[in-house]
Amino acid sequence: MHVWVILLVLGLLLHDPPAELAGSDLGGSTAVLFAGHPIGWLLGLSAGLKLLLAASYGLVVWRTGRQLDRGRIEPWLPRSRRMGVLFRAAAVAIYGLDLSCGWIEAVRSLVGNPVLADELLVLAPTLAMWAWSWWCDAGIDRRLRQAIWMRQIDQGHTPPAVPSRGRYLLRQLRHQVGPVLVPAMALLGWWEMLPHVGLSSTPWILAGGQELTNPRELGFYAGVLGLMLLSPWMLRLVWSTTKLPGGTLRESVVALAERTGVKLNGLLLWKTDGAMANAAVTGFIRPLRYLLLSDALLENMDLPLVQAVTAHELAHVRRRHLFWLAMLALALGAALSTAFDALTPWIDPKGASDWLRATATLTVGGLGVLLWACVFGWISRRFERQADTFAVVQLTLLQDVQATVIDPQAVQTMTAALRSIAGFNGIPLDRRCWRHGSMAWRISYLQTLAGRRVDELAIDKIVPMLNVLGLLTLAGLVLRHSGNLPM
Repeated sequence: MHVWVILLVLGLLLHDPPAELAGSDLGGSTAVLFAGHPIGWLLGLSAGLKLLLAASYGLVVWRTGRQLDRGRIEPWLPRSRRMGVLFRAAAVAIYGLDLSCGWIEAVRSLVGNPVLADELLVLAPTLAMWAWSWWCDAGIDRRLRQAIWMRQIDQGHTPPAVPSRGRYLLRQLRHQVGPVLVPAMALLGWWEMLPHVGLSSTPWILAGGQELTNPRELGFYAGVLGLMLLSPWMLRLVWSTTKLPGGTLRESVVALAERTGVKLNGLLLWKTDGAMANAAVTGFIRPLRYLLLSDALLENMDLPLVQAVTAHELAHVRRRHLFWLAMLALALGAALSTAFDALTPWIDPKGASDWLRATATLTVGGLGVLLWACVFGWISRRFERQADTFAVVQLTLLQDVQATVIDPQAVQTMTAALRSIAGFNGIPLDRRCWRHGSMAWRISYLQTLAGRRVDELAIDKIVPMLNVLGLLTLAGLVLRHSGNLPM
């Protein structure tokens, strides 16, 4: 879901590029595809299409609910989930159509260009379509959760209160949209506010007579750095969290963190109304680094399984995955951007019509985004594999600190944790995930680790090689743009 949110923000950036893209021909190219056509009719057609899709999806979910009440899960539930994915993807496609029709210009003709207000209004129809899909899905989720909670009652557990439809919608917005949209909007707002605080694009003449060509761009990069540091604090506000209560479980997690050499500022209970079993770690630096464990995870998993999930999250800190993933994402994006610039003479020929230029630009740009997503997804899945490996090694060392080979019991514990998370969250083991891979893929790999030496694991060699390759790529691009390498 986060990929769709990224695409929404990317649409705004393609129209109004903030820093490096500012002043290029790419900015505003999305508004000329339908130049010369009546914008009112085009946007009206788009609105009608949105209403038709929303009504159709509501009907699909209503029929699915009726079938579930009759005990018919197959094929209705999987079909409804696929339709949900397609509906939200269609909302993004219509959003792209709106931008091409001049939706941003239409909004600004009404409200002007106040800080963030116009961008939020541009995003509002797509966000409303997503919200409608989750409002419809709440009834399906309620039926499924009641079945799970009945099993919990039979096992002697006290299930959480059934959340209302509105609370379910709020949770989806906070978890599916908030983690990406809030920081992205913060950056866009920061960019728009800079001229109001004296940081415009007008060059500054410094005391020594040197010229600072673009103070606004410098301020923007300072904002990016600040956002990276403050993002854990922002995530605590976006999600509902509180301090993890004391007890045996907290002491176990603290001991595991100390054993792995990971320093945390706090352990947080991630409140999801008992609807999601998951964990996460945030923060580049210790004062703003938190480990989050969801309520459903703690209520439905035994201590060894919680330790397995915790060790996986601690691996992201110990192996500095947050930093390296950010660096690799930047290097990959910069490399593709350089390739895009090299293709400019072919996609933007002299004398070509605006429509042809815009179409070529968006096509190549879209292919670039798709290539970035494919390559970065592959890299991210290797980082997840390294975290799973790290967790198995730590579980082995918990049993025998002198162990030199991976204990088969540690592998079983980690695979049981993955199966438990998938089962509670209703995730099929073979469902693919862009950044994490399918549970079946991860479990199949883990089962190959039993009996292997802890200091001779292939993934611990592959990931450092990727990191070095990313650094070399970034360094090469910096030298190229500074003029020290040939074009």
